[in-house]
Amino acid sequence: MNKEILDQREILDKIDKEIANLLLQRLDCIKKIGNIKKENKLPIYDGDRESEIKEKMKMYSNSEEECCYLVKIYENIMDVSKREQMIKTRCDNNKP
Repeated sequence: MNKEILDQREILDKIDKEIANLLLQRLDCIKKIGNIKKENKLPIYDGDRESEIKEKMKMYSNSEEECCYLVKIYENIMDVSKREQMIKTRCDNNKP
């Protein structure tokens, strides 16, 4: 295998480890927010918050291409987050 590719993949592996740790921290926050929403009878979906996050991606990026890349990733993250909150809410409702 090409040394340059291997070097770049090694860098990616380190970045992926950091991303995974951050996503797990984010998941913990998502679960806590889900519990708060449940306790306060608030809907899981918050369109204003999703729009806010997408706007932040524009600030974090240096180009339209980067912005599109980040928005696509965060749309997936937000979809998974909503599903996690729905699953958590349903599981808690089934507890005796």
